[in-house]
Amino acid sequence: MKALFRSAAVLAVVALAACGGGGGGGGSSVTPPQQTIANTSSPFYLPSKAGNRWVFSTNGSITDAGRYTTNCGGCVIQGQPTEGMDIFDTTGVYSTTFFFAKTGSGLTGGTIDTLIGTSTNHGTNVNLVSDGAGHYGIPVNDSAAFAGENWSNGGGTSTITAVNGTQAYGASGIIQSINTDHLTGPGLDVQFGFARGVGFTSLTASGQTATLTSFSIDAANSLSVGRSTDSRTSVATGTTTPAAALSLLRALF
Repeated sequence: MKALFRSAAVLAVVALAACGGGGGGGGSSVTPPQQTIANTSSPFYLPSKAGNRWVFSTNGSITDAGRYTTNCGGCVIQGQPTEGMDIFDTTGVYSTTFFFAKTGSGLTGGTIDTLIGTSTNHGTNVNLVSDGAGHYGIPVNDSAAFAGENWSNGGGTSTITAVNGTQAYGASGIIQSINTDHLTGPGLDVQFGFARGVGFTSLTASGQTATLTSFSIDAANSLSVGRSTDSRTSVATGTTTPAAALSLLRALF
């Protein structure tokens, strides 16, 4: 009986060790999954090429519609190159086009992405974002941004609230190098997230957030927004405030 008792005791110790127990002898041997970096090789925060696409947690999506040239009847941004971004609602129906452009350099030498205007018919008629005093567009990102960087066009204020952020992506992925911009003003409370080599990572409006769940971009052939003019024109027929323009993001939710 003594031999049987000792054998059982040995078996108990072996079983305990196999379960990771026994007097602090090491932790779990399970290796956590390796995080995959989702950022592509593109150096741009809004990689632009017709067909690039971003899908969000709400099932809303954005598709790059390609290059446009601004025709505003001789205003100060006549001939401005832009990139059209088509917004599709949660059922996949086209809602509006946002036009983005490069407008000068930031305080630390980066280039600024600016929302120039919106259209509900693919650029046939565009409302330029304006403060009503001859200033057009409102910046939403700087490629060399710093927290606290801000701009104002009289109809709203745009502030970089965070830089170099991260965001989970898929089961084990991560998006790095995220800049977060917060637009505020009368009737305006919107946030954009942009990541280098990704583009849009999140959009928040009216307390609702749409988080990127998948994206497809041609990293090798994507360039920065507002890179050159195109034979296709977006015709400015009116102006709009930043609040009214960004209210169109509601289609994503």
